[in-house]
Amino acid sequence: MDVFSLLLILILSTRQSDARKIVCYYGSLSRYRPGEGSFKPSDMDATLCTHFIFAFAGLKEDNQIKLMDPKDRFVIKDFVNLKRNNSQAKVLISIGGWKDSVDGFTYSNMVSSPENRIVFIESAVRLISKFSLDGLDLDWEYPTQRGGRPQDKINFLILCQEIKSVFISKGWELTAAVGAGLEPCYDIPRLSTILNAMHLMTYDYCGLYERKTKHNTPFDEVEKTVKDWIGLGADPLKLVLGLALYGHSYSIENEYDNGLGAPVSSFGKPGKFTKENGSLGYNEICLKIKDEGWIVKDDINGPYAFKENQWVGFDNEKSIKKKASLVNKYNLGGGMVWSIETDDFRGSCHGNKFPLLKAIKHVVW
Repeated sequence: MDVFSLLLILILSTRQSDARKIVCYYGSLSRYRPGEGSFKPSDMDATLCTHFIFAFAGLKEDNQIKLMDPKDRFVIKDFVNLKRNNSQAKVLISIGGWKDSVDGFTYSNMVSSPENRIVFIESAVRLISKFSLDGLDLDWEYPTQRGGRPQDKINFLILCQEIKSVFISKGWELTAAVGAGLEPCYDIPRLSTILNAMHLMTYDYCGLYERKTKHNTPFDEVEKTVKDWIGLGADPLKLVLGLALYGHSYSIENEYDNGLGAPVSSFGKPGKFTKENGSLGYNEICLKIKDEGWIVKDDINGPYAFKENQWVGFDNEKSIKKKASLVNKYNLGGGMVWSIETDDFRGSCHGNKFPLLKAIKHVVW
């Protein structure tokens, strides 16, 4: 290979890397968590992400976007100010999430007619303009599901087309968080041509319904999902790989049967910061390992930890680098984290702030 060819490959690979996104969702209610778990925009390192997404706004019955908390307007202003330390960053607001999407009919009704969609789009434009945001992320979980209707699939596509036609002249971005195992909800090839990015939620591959311990983000299933979406017509450069900064936890039936696939009796106990049954942030997990003597085991799909009858599957720096390597392997558009406030953002475990996010950035960039 001649020198010119080598230089061309280097230039192209550099441009590819520079174009890759590091998308950081911020669960805004984390600011209310107790003590060292409280996370505010001022706790962020603005240099670690190319895109910051405020989660979540909601949908009113009159089809307008709404802020979920009266104090959100102050937090969003602080959020936008992150660009003072990273002028290239984009700051978006996300509408939806698991809880706001619980009544799928509200979203299904909004997309069902041109009139309803106009009301929504106009309200979104007002909100984005008011706070000098850079765009909108759609996190409807999920079209056609949870009270939705079959026609949601095409109506969601139409909504995206109509939003994008308004956003282009304003220079705003339109993205969507899409369910990893819910391909029938989306017209994948056409969404690829409209959206700036599709944030593939490649996590939550387990649940109490299985009655056994399982990893939150098994590597083999994550890779299979990526290949499936590309095979279904997704533009790889529009796919952004979802990476979890938390783990699913369980109470196991027998503390001596503590491997993968062990029988479970219930959700794991809530963490001291997140206060949620069956889920622990990495900032809680690493402290349990460091201070409480939880035992860590490695598996091909990722590590897990346990003590007595408590068990959690999670990602550490090593395993999250392995998953982030799929971005390079399949030439994806970047990596996304849910969510930034559950990384060890204070460096409480090893003195290194945001260790998982930094590990992802090291691989993707």
